[in-house]
Amino acid sequence: MTETENLPQFGFTEAISYNTFSLKGFAPVVFVQFLNKGVYPKIGIQYVKQKDDFTFFGWSVVETLNNPKIDLFVLTRFTPKLTEKINLYSQLELLSNFPTVEKNSFNFIERIRLGLKLNEFQFGSGLDLVQNGRKQFINTINIGGFLRYEF
Repeated sequence: MTETENLPQFGFTEAISYNTFSLKGFAPVVFVQFLNKGVYPKIGIQYVKQKDDFTFFGWSVVETLNNPKIDLFVLTRFTPKLTEKINLYSQLELLSNFPTVEKNSFNFIERIRLGLKLNEFQFGSGLDLVQNGRKQFINTINIGGFLRYEF
């Protein structure tokens, strides 16, 4: 185990936003990320659009500390009815971290979920892709299943 590979990972993110109808889905957002390497407060703007079986949520934020990174996050979810009790569950999640300092690395994460939704439970197949680097990228692929409960 080194400082750049196979780290035990810990992360916690808490966000606060102010949403009002007059901003038509846009809202200011502040949040803080607790990671292995420290605490990172961020500010930015978010957008959300929700219909019956479709959700789009995204934000663009920037760290407020030295050598900040700019984060772009997008989550889309599509859950059309298949039968009276079962829905399709499909989700795409994208997180891109762009450094503002030349020596820092880019980080791109893509998460894909495809399965079924039964009441509050969602389950199925998942694919996680991660790319880290600056000129050469380290690629990680994780394929498996997922189980999710919606509170």
